[in-house]
Amino acid sequence: MALALNSPVATASQTTGGVASASEFYNGAPQSAPDKAFDGNTTTYGWANSNNTPSWLRYDFDIPRVVTNYRYICSLVTQWGGWNDGAHSWSPKVWYFQASHDGATWTNLDSQNNGSSVWGTWFDYPVANSNAYSIYRMYFLTNTGDNAAYAPPDNWIALTELELDGSNSSLIVSASDGGFDDKVRITWVAVGGAAGYQMWRSTNAFDTATNLWNGNALTYDDTNAVAGLDYRYWVRATNTAGVVSANSDWGYRDL
Repeated sequence: MALALNSPVATASQTTGGVASASEFYNGAPQSAPDKAFDGNTTTYGWANSNNTPSWLRYDFDIPRVVTNYRYICSLVTQWGGWNDGAHSWSPKVWYFQASHDGATWTNLDSQNNGSSVWGTWFDYPVANSNAYSIYRMYFLTNTGDNAAYAPPDNWIALTELELDGSNSSLIVSASDGGFDDKVRITWVAVGGAAGYQMWRSTNAFDTATNLWNGNALTYDDTNAVAGLDYRYWVRATNTAGVVSANSDWGYRDL
């Protein structure tokens, strides 16, 4: 059951697993919750803040990912209360696109200071990034000020969808589904720029995983796996800059 990290991780909650969050969302209403910006539906409300900036919209992947492009589409003002200003949107103007390993220390991957208020158009932003991070966010400072329903300045931000696209990393991980009664064998393809690899294992998500091994080989035998129990194995390619690529696969040992 090999999975290659060579496709977009857009609408990430469906594609790779993870958790959406935000600094706040409008009135605590479910229709404006952060996960609505990652549901693949451009006809719904999406996420909106509560008229406060700075504010942020964030996605935590279950394993580190190399994101090299992000894109968003803006929400109509009329979606948020029927105001008669449907030509404008609660769209961001000044923001940072940031990444983090732990949610405490952030790296600025991109910054913009002239965002557009046009609704119904995807805006794409490439990112010069070769490192795998677990957490990405848009950190908003101001909006476009085009919401005529409010006298400026107001601080509303709303995104119908936010998509995060992955790199064409060649890291392919494959864990054996049976075939051995004494081990699970995990193999992977070498990644350019990697100085070594880490092997992690869990029966659930990465935040419960244990680091089993670090080295330079392209195969690992887990002889401590309990027969018949499904395990998820993560391989993380590393160098002096940190994790440069990561992927996972499920496997089990025969009874």
